Amino acid sequence: MSSAPAAGPGSVLAPVSAPPPLAALLTKNPLFESLPPPLLAQLAERLVPVDLATGAYLLRRTNGPVGLFVIESGRLAIVVRNTRNGTTQMLGVIGAGQVFGASILVSGKVSDMDCVALAPASVQILPADVFDAVLRQVPSFALAVARHLAADTDLFLRHGAIPWVDLAGYTFDEQLWACMPSSLASQGRLCPIEFTGDTMTVAMVDPRDVSGLDELGSAVPGVRFRVVTTSMDDLRRFLGARGTRPDRLSSSPAATVGEAYASFRFLLDDAAGPRDLRGKAPSAPPPAVGAIEEIVGTALASGASDVHIEPERQGVCVRYRVDGLLHKRRDFFAADLAKPIAIRLKTLARLDITETRKPQDGRISVQLGSGRLVDLRLSTVPAKFGEKIALRLLDSGGAITDLKSLFAVDEVRTLFTRLLSRPTGFLLVTGPTGSGKSTTLYSALNARRAHHVNIMTVEDPIEYHLDGVTQVEVHPEAGTTFAAVLRALLRQDPNIILVGEMRDTETARIAVEASLTGHLVMSSLHTNGTLEAIARMRDMSIEPYALANGLLAVLHQRLVQRVCAQCAAPFAYPQFVLDSLVRHGVFPSGQVPALVRGEGCSRCRNTGLYGRVMACGMLIINDELRDAISRRANLSELRAVANRGGHIELEQYASALLRLGVTVPGEVLPLLQGSAAD
Repeated sequence: MSSAPAAGPGSVLAPVSAPPPLAALLTKNPLFESLPPPLLAQLAERLVPVDLATGAYLLRRTNGPVGLFVIESGRLAIVVRNTRNGTTQMLGVIGAGQVFGASILVSGKVSDMDCVALAPASVQILPADVFDAVLRQVPSFALAVARHLAADTDLFLRHGAIPWVDLAGYTFDEQLWACMPSSLASQGRLCPIEFTGDTMTVAMVDPRDVSGLDELGSAVPGVRFRVVTTSMDDLRRFLGARGTRPDRLSSSPAATVGEAYASFRFLLDDAAGPRDLRGKAPSAPPPAVGAIEEIVGTALASGASDVHIEPERQGVCVRYRVDGLLHKRRDFFAADLAKPIAIRLKTLARLDITETRKPQDGRISVQLGSGRLVDLRLSTVPAKFGEKIALRLLDSGGAITDLKSLFAVDEVRTLFTRLLSRPTGFLLVTGPTGSGKSTTLYSALNARRAHHVNIMTVEDPIEYHLDGVTQVEVHPEAGTTFAAVLRALLRQDPNIILVGEMRDTETARIAVEASLTGHLVMSSLHTNGTLEAIARMRDMSIEPYALANGLLAVLHQRLVQRVCAQCAAPFAYPQFVLDSLVRHGVFPSGQVPALVRGEGCSRCRNTGLYGRVMACGMLIINDELRDAISRRANLSELRAVANRGGHIELEQYASALLRLGVTVPGEVLPLLQGSAAD
C-alpha cells in the first residue's frame, strides 16, 4: 500500500491553484457534500491512489488507523474473522463512492476487520492526519462523520446478522456470570445472559469484539455462542443491578489513595519535599508535577505493578495494571500536559530530556511516608502523539514473601524447600512475562539468606534489593555481560548464584557447569511448560550429560486471581463448567468437589477476587529422566517418562487450588488451554 504523504494539521487548509478531477469523487459521498468546493479540491489533492487485484487486502485485522478509504471503483467486502474457531462473517459490501475506515480513525484503535477486494478495485486514501485536521477545523464535517457512524451502526445492528436486545427483559444469571474470566468481568465489555442446550447467548456492546469472545471461549471450552448486541448504558444498568463495578480504579485520586501511601517523595528530586496527597503542597506545584504525583500516588495506593502514560488524541490516558489486569483512568489529563509530564519524569530519572526520537530507560526512587523505598523503572518510546511512558513499580517489601505464602499447596512447597537446601545443582523457574518468576526467585534467595551462606546474583536490571546478598548489574556496553560477570562470580567463593535470565548460550553453559562444580544455581527462562525448558536448554547447545546431571528441577508457573477471603462462599457452577474441568483432567469423572466463589464486597470492589496466587507445575529430575535427557530423548518420550513419576502437573496444582477454595474455574480453564505440556 502506498504511504500517505506527511502533512501537518495546519497545512490542510492551504490554498491550491486548481480543483483536481478527483474532487468529483468526494462529492459522491454524503460525508463530504457539505464541504465548499475549494476545500474539496484541497482534500482531493491529498488523496493517495491504491490499486487492488481480486482477493487483495485493503486492510488486515490488527492494523492501526491509516486513513479514510474512498472507493473509486470496484467492490470490497468487510469481513470479521473469529480466531477461536476460524469462521468468518461478511458484514457488508462497499462500492464506488462509498467510504470505509471512519470508525477506526475516530476510535484510534487497531482494526478487528479485514477489507478485501471482491473484484479489481481502485481506492483513494485520505491520510489520517488530514482527516483529523478537517474533523477538528470544520464543524459540518464532524457532524457528517457522526451521522455516518450512527447510520452504519444502526444498519449493522438492526438489519444485519446480529440482533439487538433490550436487557430489561432478562434476569441477571449468577451462574453464567461466574463463567466470566476476571479480565472480561472487570472491563464490562460483554455479559452472558442465557444458556440453552450447548449455546450461550452473549450480550456485547461491540459485536465485532472478537478478542473478547475468544477470551470467554477459552474459559468455557466446548460451548457455542450466540451473539446479541446492546447499548453501553443498558449493559451497565444490567451489571449494576448485581452490584458489579467494571472499573476498579476511581477517577478521583482521593477515592483510591490509601492512608499508608498518603505521603511520598522522589529521592532524586532534591528541590521537592514530601507531598501529602490528601492535601495541597505548601505552594501550588506546576500542573505536570501535580499530575505525576496523582499518577504515582494512585499506583502506590492501588498496588499497581505497572503504569502506562499514553498521549492520545483526546489527551493523556493513564492505565494501571493491578493484579495482572489493566484498568483505565476514567478521565484524561489535558493533551498539553503530555510533554511536560515526559520532561518531568525523564528529569527525575536523569535521562536526556532533549532526546525524543529514541527509546530511553531509567530509574526513579520513591520513599514512602513509612520510610520504605520503592523503585520505579521507567521506559519511554516515541509514539504518534508524543512519548509513551511505562513505569514498573518494584517494591521489594511487598514482592518478596515467605515460601509458605508463595505456595498454596504444602506438598509442593515442601518439595521446593528441599531442593533449595541442596548444596549443588541447577533450578529453573519458567513461565511467560509477568508470571511472577522474579518473585519466586527472590523469595527463594530470601529463604536461604544466612551469615554462613554466600549468595551472589547477576541481573539486568537489579529488580529488588536484598540485604546480605551481593547483587551485580550487567552493563553490556562496558563489557560486563551476563557471561563475563558469571565467570567473575565463580571466583568469589559463592554458595548460591542467581542468574536473572538465561539469555544466551554462553551464559547457560557457564551456569550449568557451575551447578556441577559445587554451587547451587538458580535462573529463569521464558517457556510454556516444564518439559519445554529442557528442549530450550538443548537449543542453547548445552551438553545432554551436563544438563541431565546438573538440573534438579523445573518450576513452571502462572498467576491466577485469588478468591476474596472476606466474601468467599460455596457456589454451584453450571454443569458445562464442571464437565470442562473433568475433560481437562482437573477432577476425575464424578468426583467434582464443592467449589467456592467470592460474592463481592467492599474489599474486592464487588468483583469477588482479591490478589493473585501462583499456579504451577514442577518437574523433578529423577534417574529415569536423567537417562532420557542423556540419550537425547524427544519431547514425547520425555513426557511419557515424566508422567510415570517426578512430575507435578499444572492440572494437579489447579485441582488443589480449586479444592482449597483459593481460585475459581474461570481462572483455571483458560490457563489449561495452552498447557498441554504440563
